Amino acid sequence: MELPTDVQALLRAHVESYEALHILLLLFQERRDWSTDEIGARLKLPVPAVGNALTSLARHALAARVEASAPDTHYCYRISLQDASVAALVRVFREHPSAVLRLMAIASIERIRANAPRAFVYFFPLCKAR
Repeated sequence: MELPTDVQALLRAHVESYEALHILLLLFQERRDWSTDEIGARLKLPVPAVGNALTSLARHALAARVEASAPDTHYCYRISLQDASVAALVRVFREHPSAVLRLMAIASIERIRANAPRAFVYFFPLCKAR
């Protein structure tokens, strides 16, 4: 199944993990403020993974940190130009979850390949000739 172009672009550019995918779907479908603990309990994810995914989604302007007087941080879906793409993602994921997961795996491998030269130089600095 070929995913719509806008869904492909959204996943490749803004959704970096499976946790982020599921959190994005939850925030979009159930529009309210969520704590990291609530999201973790609802999706059965460890709270540190939820925090990392929310930070990534916020960096990509898909989630917003809610300023509240509560002791823990809350997040909600951030309305943006991506709304139509996120709505399409919800529909596609409901009907063809394996196609979405396949594209995410491919995008992950592409990111690893794109960053490999930089990682190599970082871990193995070029030696100066003597």
